[in-house]
Order: sequence, then C-alpha cells, then structure tokens
Amino acid sequence: MLGFLDNKEVLKIVRHSKAVILPTQWYEGFPMVLVESFSCGTPVIGSNIGNVGNIIKDGVNGLHFIYSSSEDLVKKVKQLNDMVYSTYNDYLKNYTPQKNYEMLLDIYEKSKV
Repeated sequence: MLGFLDNKEVLKIVRHSKAVILPTQWYEGFPMVLVESFSCGTPVIGSNIGNVGNIIKDGVNGLHFIYSSSEDLVKKVKQLNDMVYSTYNDYLKNYTPQKNYEMLLDIYEKSKV
C-alpha cells in the first residue's frame, strides 16, 4: 500500500502497469478507474457484473472474470496479452472529454421538442 497519492502520481503508476484489477462485487455506476486506466492504455481485468462488466469490452480494453472465482482471476491474468494499443484506441473512440461532449450534444438534439 502506498498511502495517499495525488492523481498525477497514480496515473504514472497505472501507465507503467500491465493491467489494473478491479475485483468489485458491487454494481458500480461508472468507476473513474476504468477511464483513467484506458486513457493510459492500461487494460482492466474486472468483475463481469454491472457497469464494470458492460464498460470492459472483453479482449479489447480488458478482460472479464467471475468475481467469486480466484481461479478465474488467475486464468485472466495469465491470458492477458499486450492490450495497450486496443485499450487506448477504445478510449479515444469512446471516452475522451470531446467524445463525451459530442454524445451529450446528440442527446440534447434528440430530446428537442
């Protein structure tokens, strides 16, 4: 455990990591750790439940594992290939501030009466 680190230092560590493991057992809303990892080109090995399971595209920007199975988690860690390129491209395509802005404008346009 490293204690409190500012966001810049955390992203530096994430950027140099092979993957981030998110073993949540809760139905998270939209965990920022996912987008932060993707922005560094770092794939996420995450529980296949709720939005974590929906946001992680298995084999593209990370891998799913069964949250109650340590054996499945070990299998996914061993299976992880170099997904940096596909993870970062997925971030650019779907999660940048500009993309988020465009999606929001599209929602507003579609909701006009």
